[in-house]
Amino acid sequence: MTVNLMDGMRTAGLIQFGAFGDDPQAPVQFKLELMASYPAVLETAAEQLAAIVAKIPSDRLLCLPDAVPLATLVSQRVSRALVYSQFSERGSLELIGAYDIGHPTVLIANVLHSLPTTLKVIDYARRVGLDVRTAAAVLYVGEMGLGGEATCLITLREVIDNFVAVGALPKGQSAAVHLWMQDFLDQ
Repeated sequence: MTVNLMDGMRTAGLIQFGAFGDDPQAPVQFKLELMASYPAVLETAAEQLAAIVAKIPSDRLLCLPDAVPLATLVSQRVSRALVYSQFSERGSLELIGAYDIGHPTVLIANVLHSLPTTLKVIDYARRVGLDVRTAAAVLYVGEMGLGGEATCLITLREVIDNFVAVGALPKGQSAAVHLWMQDFLDQ
């Protein structure tokens, strides 16, 4: 069953606006790692992301720890090997999967932004020989001008506009989120 991705994420509560204990400064919280609990949303995201990834020259996919379910479905749809990342019990990063030096690789992410985990996975993958050239994500936090290095299905600005349009986010609160985004992106 295919659903409208934005509606599905909103209904499932995968993107939330408010004040949260994890980061009291951030007025938005992303819970896209829970997509596997909403099969229709996961299926739709994987189908749409696979259509994009299929056009990117690569022979490996690499995913962040929270994107394994999504990346597995994308991998199956585009018939490309998947290398996934995880943290060991000691906290060190591990890459699981078959790969060798020089494989053109696409990073698959639920949410794409320059948080330390994302940068650590990309850096480690490059150090062990995966040629991470581009990233594909469900949600991008920032401007739409991603260039040739990354692509996404939805931007945070589009999410905000959609939530306001359907009455799920007051305009005043959306203005506060836009201000936070500007500060976040300037860092």
